[in-house]
Parts: sequence; C-alpha cells; structure tokens
Amino acid sequence: MYLDDIAVFSFEYEDHLTKLRKFLERMEKHNLTLNPSKCVFANTVIQILGHIVDEDGIRMDPAKVESIKKFPTPRNVTDVH
Repeated sequence: MYLDDIAVFSFEYEDHLTKLRKFLERMEKHNLTLNPSKCVFANTVIQILGHIVDEDGIRMDPAKVESIKKFPTPRNVTDVH
C-alpha cells in the first residue's frame, strides 16, 4: 500500500503530540512505514495539494497560481489536446 501527503493537524501543541503518537501507533500496528527523509514534524505552515495551510487558514499556493497564469494559451486543436 502506498499513501502520500499525510497531515496530522491540531490547534494546540500538546494535542498535536497526542494525535501524532496515536497516528504513529496505528501505522506500526498495521505494518505501514514512513520515509524519514520525507517526514516533517510540528510545522506551523504546510504546502499540500496546491494550497498553503497555516494559522490564517487555507489559501492557494501563489507559485501554483503563477505557473497557471504563465501557461500558454492554446492556439489550435492540437494545443488543446
């Protein structure tokens, strides 16, 4: 089984540690592993699925928006495909 982009979210740090511990225990129980080089813990800002999530809420990632703005306009049927 392969999962990607798992986020454990909490408003309070102590609550976060509790949720994270339970999550890791479930991973172990079901023999699922994480790639340590891709793990990031206790961040206050994350980029996920083209969005930025932080204490102010969820907003579009400006880098993704910019790349869409710069994408060339299709000029014929082949470009659309």
